[in-house]
Amino acid sequence: MPSLMKTCGRKLKNIIFVIFVFNLTKFIYHPMQFSAAEIAQIINGKLEGNTNSTVASFGKIEEANEGQLSFLANPKYEDFLYTTKASVVIINNSLHLKQPVAATLIRVPDAYSAFALLLDKAQQMKTSQLSGIQDPVFMHPTAKIGENVYLGAFVFIGENAIVGNNVKIFPGCFIGNNVTITECIIGPHVSIGEGSVLSNCIISNSIIQSHCKISNANIDNSMVGNFVEYSEKYKELNIGDFTVIVQ
Repeated sequence: MPSLMKTCGRKLKNIIFVIFVFNLTKFIYHPMQFSAAEIAQIINGKLEGNTNSTVASFGKIEEANEGQLSFLANPKYEDFLYTTKASVVIINNSLHLKQPVAATLIRVPDAYSAFALLLDKAQQMKTSQLSGIQDPVFMHPTAKIGENVYLGAFVFIGENAIVGNNVKIFPGCFIGNNVTITECIIGPHVSIGEGSVLSNCIISNSIIQSHCKISNANIDNSMVGNFVEYSEKYKELNIGDFTVIVQ
């Protein structure tokens, strides 16, 4: 049974990798170029090789070409490290090289987690470039919408709501009356109750009840009660009414 679970775990990681790359490929309309030094800074890694190497896309280590970034987390694929055409490869600190590598290397404690973090950062950067209002959007005439805002289809914006500059609200979200949102990414599947104030947040798959004040938070799959004040880093949470949790 343990060996079966280990095999399933490896297969799941490969599936997740494919999903990451597939979603990112769909998402990127204009490729973004990063140097190895910039990538190392984002993931807090140690560089080995040409710090000026640049990449504009991602690829599996056995298939990647010049100008692509890859990673090696599973020792099973180590042989591909010595033949890959990838320009930059993220590897574990614990890996001892058996022969020279042409690619620029970035060492981190966990290559898989670092690569996932980098994909997430790239997607966030692309999300920040979205703008425009899809059809249909249900918006009260008294609602105020800032500049460089993205509103996905079937978003509801209530009476006297304020959606500030650079806010991104993905399809199917409900924004109640008198809600104020600034510098946030909202959605998918989010409901925000009347009178709540949100700033500098990323919120998905969650319900925020009325008259909450939430800032500098990254929340997913959560339920937040009424009159809550929250400014913390927990990813998933359930908070009752009149709770205050701040840094």
